[in-house]
Amino acid sequence: MGSDGPDVLGLVALAAGGDVELDDLPLVQRLVAGAGDVGEVDEHVVAVLAGDEAVALLVVEELHGALHVDHTLFRCEPTLVADSCGDQPTGEGPGTHSGVVRRRATLAAMSAITLDGELLAAEVKEDLATRIASLAERGVVPGLGTILVGDDGPSQRYVAMKHRDSEALGMHSREAVLPADTSQADIAAVVDDFNADPTVHAYIIQYPFPEGLDYEEALMRVRPDKDADGLHPVNLGRLVQGVDAPLACTPAGIQMLLERFDVPIAGQHVVIVGRGLTIGRPLANLLSLKRPNANAAVTVVHTGVADIGAYTRQADILVAAAGAPGMITADMVKPGAAVVAAGVSFEGKKLVSDVADEVAAVAGWLSPRIGGVGPMTRALLMANTVAAAERSAR
Repeated sequence: MGSDGPDVLGLVALAAGGDVELDDLPLVQRLVAGAGDVGEVDEHVVAVLAGDEAVALLVVEELHGALHVDHTLFRCEPTLVADSCGDQPTGEGPGTHSGVVRRRATLAAMSAITLDGELLAAEVKEDLATRIASLAERGVVPGLGTILVGDDGPSQRYVAMKHRDSEALGMHSREAVLPADTSQADIAAVVDDFNADPTVHAYIIQYPFPEGLDYEEALMRVRPDKDADGLHPVNLGRLVQGVDAPLACTPAGIQMLLERFDVPIAGQHVVIVGRGLTIGRPLANLLSLKRPNANAAVTVVHTGVADIGAYTRQADILVAAAGAPGMITADMVKPGAAVVAAGVSFEGKKLVSDVADEVAAVAGWLSPRIGGVGPMTRALLMANTVAAAERSAR
C-alpha cells in the first residue's frame, strides 16, 4: 500500500479495550504489505481488506469466547483517519508511524459467525428425546401425520425426511398419499380421518397441491390444535394477537437461531425480504411481539420494491426469504449485521440461496445455504408434534 492507502497501522487494535503497541506486533508489516493477509495476534484473528476505494476494514475476532465481541465494523477512509479513527499517529502526519501508536479496540466480524442450524437442531432433538421419554412413561407416543397429494418430487423427498426424523426420535408417524387426480372430497375425507385419529397428535398437508385442487380449503379443515406447521389461519391469528398457539416452524426456527448464537433482537431493526405466508408474514409478527427474544422494529419488503437495498442496509438483522437466487449481495448488507438465508431455490439440481456468498465478508452472523434454516424447520415440526402430544396428555 502506498501513501494514498488506508492508515492500516492506525486501525490495528486489540480486543477488550486494551492498548496496542504497534511496534510490538510482528504482523503489522505483513498487514501493510498486502491486503487480505490473515494471522493471529495474542489469540485474535486480524484481517485487513483494502477495497477499490481504499477503505480499510479491520477485524478483531475473539477466538476463545472469553471476551464479548461487539459486531460493529470499524471503517476508516484515508482522509478521515484523524477525525474518525482516534488519535493521530505520531510522526509527520497521516500514514507515518514513528514512535508508538495506541488504539482502543473496536470489533467486527469480517468472517461471519455461522448460524449453525444443524448444531441447534441436534440440541432441540436432544431436548425432545427427554420429553418423548417422559410421555412414554404415561403411555403416550407422539404421532406425526403427513398428507401428500400428487407426485411432486421435492414434496416427496421433504415428506420422507419428516418421517425419518420421527422414526429417529421414536415417534409414531402416519402417511397418506393421494394421486394427482384425486378429488377434493377424497382429500377432505383423509383430513377428517386424521382429525379423529388419537395416534396422530399433529400433521401437515404438504404444499403445493396439483392444479385444480384447493389447498386452502383442505387446510381450513385441519383441527387447529393438530396443525404441525403452525400455518392454520386460526393459529396465525393467534400469533397476531400474541396468544399461545403452534408457531410456524421456519419463523420459530429463525428466532431460535438468533437467540442461540447471541444475536440481539429486542429493539433492533429487522428487515425481512419476502412476504410469503410460510416465513415473511409470520416472522414479522413473531419478532415484533412484546416477548423475550422479540420486541424488534420490523420492516417487510419484497421483490415489488424498487430499491430493496435502501432498506436492507438499515437492518441489524436481515432475513432473505424471497426465493430469488443471490439477490442479497454484500453492498446491500450493513456491516456486522446478522443475515439469515431463509429463501432457497433450485438452479438445475443445485440448491441456491437468496444470499450471495460474498456477504460472509460483511455480515457479523450468517446462516449457511445448507445446514442453516432447513434443519430448524424440520426440528420445530417435531417440536410442535411433541407439544401437541403433551397437551393431549394433560
